[in-house]
Amino acid sequence: FNMDAPPADIRHYLLTRPLALEPGDEVLYSDIGFVALWTAAERAAGEPLPRLLQRRVWGPLGMDDTRFWPPKDCARCAPTLRLSTGEPYRGGSYDEIGRGLEGRAGNAGLFSTAADLGRFAAMLANGGSLEGVRVLRPETIRTFLAPQPGAGSFALGWVTYCREGKVKDHVACRDVYGIGHTGSTGTALWMDPRSGTWMVLLTNRVYEPRQQVDMTRIRRRVYERLTGQVDD
Repeated sequence: FNMDAPPADIRHYLLTRPLALEPGDEVLYSDIGFVALWTAAERAAGEPLPRLLQRRVWGPLGMDDTRFWPPKDCARCAPTLRLSTGEPYRGGSYDEIGRGLEGRAGNAGLFSTAADLGRFAAMLANGGSLEGVRVLRPETIRTFLAPQPGAGSFALGWVTYCREGKVKDHVACRDVYGIGHTGSTGTALWMDPRSGTWMVLLTNRVYEPRQQVDMTRIRRRVYERLTGQVDD
């Protein structure tokens, strides 16, 4: 498919792809799933997702530096790749789907800072509220901590971290000590509502693809220093 097509055409193409597997057969992480989630959330909210998030999450939490697709001349934005000219590419995602959908993809294109994400993580680790501002109900946080049936360590939009280590498909995580998500650029967000612990790790390993970086090892070391637990 031509990823230089208009964003509406790209979104329609992605949303109309047939399922690769029947639901419940196997766990398959897919960026297209997050594109579908973005579209479903907008339709349910009846407004653009960035506006909803600004009104319900970013604004109330004081996340002033969080947004989708900042200006190309964003001097504060870390470059995500080098153009063929050798010039650093700022203000956009290196992800092909994210660029094709002009940052409104669901799987890529959100820019933030460690400080802003720290407030978001603290809200989750605090049961859905921060400094007297409630963003999510406690029962919603409990839902985030619950692995989905037959999905191994995956919960709703998050990966659960189990004290018994990494679990396989159709095996439930028995003792969840945190939830989180990682990104291919080397980012990681982790929080434990039970202990009130959270962690934000922002790196930019895709900027210089020639550099081979073992992000799994780096994340494990950070987790170990923070919690004493390592997910294998």
